[in-house]
Amino acid sequence: MKQLTLALILIILGITCFAQSNKSRVMIGSATYDFIIADVDAHEVVRYSAKGERQWVYSDVRAIDVWLLPNNEVLIAYLPSKNTSDKGGVRIVNKEKEIVMDHQIDDEVMSCLLLPSGNILFTETHAGKLTELTRTGKIIRSFDVLAKGMGHKTVRFIRMTPENTILAAECYSHVLREYTLEGKFIREFVLNMAYCAARLENGNTLISGYNPPQIVEVDSKGEQVWELSPKDLPKLRGLKNFCEAHRLPNGNTLVTNSIREFGKNNTVIFEVTPDKKVVWQLQDSERIKGITAVKPIWSE
Repeated sequence: MKQLTLALILIILGITCFAQSNKSRVMIGSATYDFIIADVDAHEVVRYSAKGERQWVYSDVRAIDVWLLPNNEVLIAYLPSKNTSDKGGVRIVNKEKEIVMDHQIDDEVMSCLLLPSGNILFTETHAGKLTELTRTGKIIRSFDVLAKGMGHKTVRFIRMTPENTILAAECYSHVLREYTLEGKFIREFVLNMAYCAARLENGNTLISGYNPPQIVEVDSKGEQVWELSPKDLPKLRGLKNFCEAHRLPNGNTLVTNSIREFGKNNTVIFEVTPDKKVVWQLQDSERIKGITAVKPIWSE
């Protein structure tokens, strides 16, 4: 009888440990790099290890875009919230979460990036323009985007190309537009609800579409040479809105899925091969609500 009781206790303990382990398992597969994310609805910036462990969390702003700078400071674009007196802005914080720079405006700042000069380019969404700012808070210049006048719907992420031009995802116009740094329009690529883009080494452009969720690679003429959609990923759960995407050095593609709600076992980030096989996925969807930005962090 004692042996039977002991066996039952061991079985119960084993089941409990398995359940706890399974519950805490948010990474399926293996990444080869850490990564940092902006969760616009959880109001968090989180650095994850390659194993999916939350290493560093900053929650003082409603972050929508984020960059880890070479000196380990973090550059954040944020939307209005109570924490920032209903103002949007760009902020730099250090590893100790101390504010190094903060520039606030009465607008939605959807995106930002660090220019080669060390200045910051950011979006003024309702104003319909992109503005260059020094680290000391001085405005250098601004230029209007073609979608100016659409308020909240004007623009989402902006990214710089190797040619020193700017890719602006003018989401509700359903186009990705390319501008010079002085604001001269160069060309556009059509994609429904374009959200983010990157110029690839081969000269093509990788563009993510928010809704319907899709990733496309297009050549200089706008012709699709590769695409990815939820139908290619039947084993992933909750694919709803694709935001930032990266083409990695190994040829794979890193994608964020903004579910905009809490739930169990939904995929919020994944890496996929060119032939659309999932390498790894993050399912931390009980804490993550709306990842919009992700940046891989290579060995420091």
